Amino acid sequence: MKKNTLRVLALLLIAGILCTFAVPQNVQAASVKKKLKSLVECMSSFEYDLLVFNDIEVDEVREVTLNKTVMAKAAALNCPLKYESQFGEWGFEALYSVSSKKIKKMAKKMFGKNVTYKNLPKGSAEDAIGFITAYLNADGNPEVYIWEGETETDYVTVKMTYKKTDKGYDVIKDVFCGYWGINEYYKGKKSNFRVTYNVEKNKASSYGYVITGMSIEKTAELTLPDAG
Repeated sequence: MKKNTLRVLALLLIAGILCTFAVPQNVQAASVKKKLKSLVECMSSFEYDLLVFNDIEVDEVREVTLNKTVMAKAAALNCPLKYESQFGEWGFEALYSVSSKKIKKMAKKMFGKNVTYKNLPKGSAEDAIGFITAYLNADGNPEVYIWEGETETDYVTVKMTYKKTDKGYDVIKDVFCGYWGINEYYKGKKSNFRVTYNVEKNKASSYGYVITGMSIEKTAELTLPDAG
C-alpha cells in the first residue's frame, strides 16, 4: 500500500511539472504583457501632467530623468487620495492629502526604489502649471492639487507595444493628448505623442518588473482641417 501511495505521489509530481512546462508561450507572454500594462498605467497621471502643457517639437525626443523627486511625484499621483478642500471661482480646484506610507509603497512597486514623501518638491497649488501636481505643502505634508473642471482635453492610449530587451522590455505607448474635437475627428485612431518606458525585472515589485527609464517623443502635430 505504501509503495502504491508513493508511486501515485510521484506520478502526480511529474504530471505537475509537465503541466508547468506545457503552458503555451503565448499564454505566458500575455501574462507578462498584462503586468507590464498595469505597471506603466501607474504613470498615466504623471504623463498627463508632462504633456498637457508642453513645448515639445515634432520628432523631438525628451528623456525624463527618473530621480527621487520625479519618482515621488509619480507615486503620489497614483496613490488613493483623501479630499481636503475645494476652492477657485467656479469651485473646480481641489486639494487632496495622500498617505506618506502609501507613497513609499507605491514608489517601491513602480520603481523598486526607497523613495519617501520627503522627496516631493516643496510648493503649493499656485505652482501648478498643468491640471494636476503633487508637492509638500507649507506644513511639510504631501498634497495633491487637481483642477477638476472641463478642460476640453482628451488623453487616451491609442496603441501599446512591447519590445523585448536584454534586461526586460521597452513598453511603448502611442497616445493622443490635446483638444477632444481633434481626437473625435480622427475617430480615436491617431496619436501625437509616444511615451517609451524601459522596464526591467525586479522582485521588489509585485509586478515583477520596475520602470528604469522614460522618454517622450512628439510624433505629429494634429489639427482640424480648415472649414473652407
